[in-house]
Order: sequence, then C-alpha cells, then structure tokens
Amino acid sequence: METKRSKKPIIIGIVLVLVIIAVVLIILFSKKKEVYRTIKVNSMEGTASLTRGGETIDVVNEMSLFSGDRAAVHNDSLLDLLADADKHIVAKENTTFSIQATGSESNGSIIISVEKGDALFTIDNKLPENSTFEVQTPNASISVRGTTFEVSYDPAIRQTHVLVTEGVVNVATNIEEATLNAGEEVYVVDDAITTSAADAGTNAGASGSGDVDTSDASEGMLEYGDIVILSAAVAHADGSGFGGLPSTREAYNNVLMGVLGTYNSADALYAYVAEYAGGDEEVIEVTGMPAEEYKLHLAEVMVTVADNGGITEAEYEMILSYIEDSKRASDTQLCDTVRTAVTIALMDPEVTTNPNAEIPKPGTHNLTDIYSYAVFGDVVAECIGAPDAASVEAQLKSSKAAGGPIYVVIEAATEFDGYIVAVYCGWDDTINAGM
Repeated sequence: METKRSKKPIIIGIVLVLVIIAVVLIILFSKKKEVYRTIKVNSMEGTASLTRGGETIDVVNEMSLFSGDRAAVHNDSLLDLLADADKHIVAKENTTFSIQATGSESNGSIIISVEKGDALFTIDNKLPENSTFEVQTPNASISVRGTTFEVSYDPAIRQTHVLVTEGVVNVATNIEEATLNAGEEVYVVDDAITTSAADAGTNAGASGSGDVDTSDASEGMLEYGDIVILSAAVAHADGSGFGGLPSTREAYNNVLMGVLGTYNSADALYAYVAEYAGGDEEVIEVTGMPAEEYKLHLAEVMVTVADNGGITEAEYEMILSYIEDSKRASDTQLCDTVRTAVTIALMDPEVTTNPNAEIPKPGTHNLTDIYSYAVFGDVVAECIGAPDAASVEAQLKSSKAAGGPIYVVIEAATEFDGYIVAVYCGWDDTINAGM
C-alpha cells in the first residue's frame, strides 16, 4: 500500500532558509560602510614642497598627502587641501605644517601641526562621535567638532593666534583652556591665553612665575628658519646631529660663535649649512626664501647673533622646540616603517600559505605581540631590520614616545573583490602614524 508523504516540513524548511538569507542580507547592506582617510590638494597658487620619508618633493594639484607628511608653502603662494571631502585646510604663504591622520572618517583623528605661518580651517559637517580634528602649535591645541576658524603661529615670539568665524572651538595649553564662539579670538604666548595681542606680547620670553624678563625682547628676534639654519651649523660642527645639540644655551653659543668665526661670510656659512642639510632645496623649504634672497637675510642674522654674543634665551627655547619636532618626525617615520612591515607580512605568501603561520586578528596589538607570531613575526622583523620589539622601541626619541610602547591597529575592510588591511602605529592612547 502506497503512503503519501506530507510536503509541509519541506516547505517550512525552505521558508526558514529564505528568512535566514533575508536577515543576513539586511544586516550586510544596512551596515554602514567605513570611509578611509583621503587628503588631497584641492587647489594651489604659487609653489609648495613636501617632505616625505626624508625626501623633498614639489606639491602639485590633485596630489595625495599621507600621515607624516610635512608641507611648506612658499612666498606668494597658497595651498588648499581637502580631507575626507568635507574638511578644508587652506595654508597661506610661508606656512609650514605636518599631518597626522588615523582610522576612518567615522572613527579616527586628524592632527595638523602648524610650525609657523597662518592657516584657515573649515569643517563642513559635524564630526562623528568617535572622530576628532585637532590643530596644534608648539604652545596650544585647538579642537573642534564642526566650524570655521583660523590659526596662526609666529615662532619669533612663540605666539599662537586663534580666530573663530563660525561654530565653537576649544583652545588648550598646559595650564589652562578656553572655549571660543563665533567672532571671538585669543592669543597664546608660552602657556598663557589672553584676548589681547598687547597682553600676549608682555608674556614673551617669560619662564616660570615672578617678574617677566624682557631683556630678550622679541624685537629683532630670529625667525624659526634662522634657528634651524644656525642649529644645522652647530650640529655640523659638533658632529652629534640635531638630536644631540648642546644641552645648554651657553654650550650652544660657544659652538655657534666658533662656527661664525670660521665661516664669517653669509656665502661661506650658507654653503657650510647646505652641505650638511642636504642642499638648496632643504634650506629653501625651511626658510621659505630662495637661496640668494636668504643669503642676504643670513648676513643680517650673523650680525645680530654676533652683537648678542649668541642666541637669546627665548631663541634657545625655539631650538628645544625644533629638536622635539625633529624627534617626533623621526618617530613618525619609524612607526611608518613598522606599518609597512606589518602590511607586507599580512600579504606575504610565506605567511598566507603556511599552515604554521600565526596571523594577528583585527584589533590592537603591541609590537611585542606582533613579533611573537610564528612566521608572521619573522617577516616583520626582516622588513624592519630589527630582531625584536625592544630594539625598535628603543629608537623612539620624542619626549612623549621615548621607550615605547608601539601599538599596531589592524582593520579589515571588505571592499572591491578582497580585503584592504590598514595598519596604524602609535604610542600611549594615540595612534600617531600611518594611513
């Protein structure tokens, strides 16, 4: 006798499968797509140069910029950058700044460090909750959520000026902070915030509490580029490099006066410095002046220094700031080397096809852990050229980063036909290098 099977369980099974597929598709297509950092030259007038990986290159339209890049806008020039399609950075002539960018638009940070000059910033859209945009000068930190504001820094008097035209900006120093609304402005000299340029001027050269010593008055004070050039001469003569410049003003001046006694003309001193610093292009980038123009200026600088018997205390503070900037740039390059090594290891067939290889999962890892992964760690070590994490972290020089640790953040993004893996290196709670 034939038995007729019920088709009801089969139909129910098919329906369940379809429901599961529908739920998965909804989740996949509703998930917000991560947009990774893009920083490009939107437009430019005149000329500008870029230092990347120790090399100086000319800036051109549509050029992409990366974390760790240092840009210098030359005389009679203007550089307009566009980051993430809604953040505008307009650097005016004789402005030098560097870029640190991490993560994605929705979960990351952009830090613009202005060494000298004037730049206008416009943030079209309010930043996502986990995203930050910050402008730093040697003595102030300016953070925003969505606004238009202008920041300038004069290294000659160590003064930061912040003017807000739209929105709200927070300005912070080591000792105080202020919130600015549209139409408001402040000046910062040392760590003091004031609403008056005149009041800010009275703080120039102050150190600690008590009476302000104005004997090192800012009038006639050397510019940032001059400080770099003179420091190059001292480092060349002392043979210790920028990181090992004499640790006191007196020792620095002793070496400097000896150099000026030996190279007692602007042409001779310029040639001496250019040989050490990497030629005319490097000098032009630092000073913002063509070589022949700077030689004329250098003659005046030499007379000023000779009359003063060396540099002033305020100028020496600028040197200490410059040394720290140089160390931070070195740290950024080191972290970028780590980023490159990890990226290569993640794609290396020696790792991806080896069943014994251990590959780190997406997330945050310290460099010691990265080195510990079987096969993967060996490839990283070979690319970096260092046998262990400790020897890499020992190369960190800046005050914030010295000694490490270095962290590596790996993020997987399912775009195109495969995976794009972004790796970022940094220290403390801040990721400071990598794109």
